Amino acid sequence: MVTTLKALKRNSYGSEFIQEALHTVYETLQPAHCYIAYFDKNQHKATSLAYSIDDHFSNTVFTYLINNSLCEKMISSGKPYFFSNNIPHTYPFNQIITPYLLQHYLGIPIFSRRGEIVGVIGCLFEHPYFFF
Repeated sequence: MVTTLKALKRNSYGSEFIQEALHTVYETLQPAHCYIAYFDKNQHKATSLAYSIDDHFSNTVFTYLINNSLCEKMISSGKPYFFSNNIPHTYPFNQIITPYLLQHYLGIPIFSRRGEIVGVIGCLFEHPYFFF
């Protein structure tokens, strides 16, 4: 499945699909920053496929280690993970987000057809977001 996620970005239609998915997440949840990333086979690192700031796509590509990250907590729980506390100091690619007042994180797992978590839709918020 990881190969499928990487191949999706290389395909022009796949790239459009990824951007449309990110746009849909923005319309639904209104995160200040949003990204889609895939995990390597051993779930040691995450690499972004798409990244947006206020629904404007960025060319920023980042990779970060999953160990001791918010994604690790999402993977271990097997469900969406919400965290609210000083995101710029906690988040793995904080050099990108430091200038922003981001305080809240929501990680939504991406599952393979076999039920394995292979990626994440990450949402970063300036203001609290209430999930029902």
